[in-house]
Amino acid sequence: MEEIKGKRTRTSKTHDLGGGKFALDASIGSVHYQDALGEWQEINNEWHVGVLPFNWQMTEAGYQVRVKEGFNVRQVIEFEVEGETVALQPMSLEWTNDLEMIQSISMPQAVDCVVSNLEVDLLPAVGVPSKQGTIRWNNAYGSGIDFEWKCTPSRLCKVLEISDFGDLPVPAGYIMSGGNPCLRLNLIFAPSKGVDILVDNVVWDKKSKKTTFDAVKFVKGGEVLWGFMPLLYWGSDVGGFDNEGMSGATIERKGNSYYISIRVPYEWLETATFPVYIDTDVDEQVGASTDDGWQAEGFGTLNLNGTTLNLTSGTSEWTRVWIGACFTGSLPPNAAEITACYVSLNIENDGSDDMNGDLYFEDGAGGVTFATGANDILNRTRTTATTPWVADSLGTGWKNSDSMVGAAQEIVTDYTLTSIVLIGKPKTDAAKEGFAYSWDQAGNVSGPKLHMEYTAGGGGVPMGVLSIDYHLGGIR
Repeated sequence: MEEIKGKRTRTSKTHDLGGGKFALDASIGSVHYQDALGEWQEINNEWHVGVLPFNWQMTEAGYQVRVKEGFNVRQVIEFEVEGETVALQPMSLEWTNDLEMIQSISMPQAVDCVVSNLEVDLLPAVGVPSKQGTIRWNNAYGSGIDFEWKCTPSRLCKVLEISDFGDLPVPAGYIMSGGNPCLRLNLIFAPSKGVDILVDNVVWDKKSKKTTFDAVKFVKGGEVLWGFMPLLYWGSDVGGFDNEGMSGATIERKGNSYYISIRVPYEWLETATFPVYIDTDVDEQVGASTDDGWQAEGFGTLNLNGTTLNLTSGTSEWTRVWIGACFTGSLPPNAAEITACYVSLNIENDGSDDMNGDLYFEDGAGGVTFATGANDILNRTRTTATTPWVADSLGTGWKNSDSMVGAAQEIVTDYTLTSIVLIGKPKTDAAKEGFAYSWDQAGNVSGPKLHMEYTAGGGGVPMGVLSIDYHLGGIR
């Protein structure tokens, strides 16, 4: 099997199998990046020794990152896309409230980073070995409060980790009495002059204070280069519906500096399962979070953020949870004969590894991405054909569903596809949980996959094999 390098795209590889047969493996997440000559090269997120004033750099992806050794230095990290940059500097961690009263917890400490380069495979079906570079400052805000930057093929992820509730000082009385006490993490960001900043899709005047629950986008010539994804926090209780939350991103200008901050409610911290995590992502693929989600049946509102997709069955609508995922990329042509199709999920833990649902595709040429409006998964028209996935104690790691050829053949016969939407409907006979990792848990190595094999034109020479590693854009 020989790769046809001229057929490379940002998200796919094509191999010549001989005898007029070809194999295509594609990922919504990036597999290749374009070098200075416009040639597609394999992504490698490994940290290398940097060029001063930076100590470390990652340059083999669609974005570049440069980092300084110490945590309490000015502009500790610089992120670059297409020649435009944003420098980032973690600032104060503090208690605050509705009256904007402040009780300082800590400023960044004088600690040095620990660098690691985890071995990963971006396309396990054909083998695209890579590294996932991670830089971590232990005790960055004092004992038990660490800070980490992780490079994945498509984004730079930033996470503050708090080991225990006792690692935080008790809020003062004036904080508690000032209304809605919360923990606030502040960062300074300094963008290059060639970009506009969009808040709620309107160019920010860089003067007024703004809060948004949408992405803060950095735009050049009408193109979104990167953005701060919706700001999130979550705990270690992966099974709890109250395990996570979303904070409005507050941006403002103070003097010559621009600040972005995230708030975590004190009442959530009081009951959270520690360690807890606070995330302010820089993402070059703004909007990817709308490609998937899970939805509690009784509540209706879609959850586009979380570290897992939770297919949960139960006898009550208030306990049942649906899942959905929108796959794009190179899809089978109309009237192709589907010879194989299944979904693969990376099971998160052996305490929530019971699958008890029915898998469908959306009945249509291409479902739109998901929105947080009521019942956006439940209300979609499903294929007549379905595949039950009923299995207890699957264990952790990658697990394949039974064949979905029937549902796949139904939509390929009826439509020329622009996307494929998976719908997981929980059964109503028993309470069971199946939790699978999302893309944001560990980049391209963790998110669900859709595998399809087909022969074009309903018969004759096999024209390709499609294996999609689905990029679950915003799930934490």
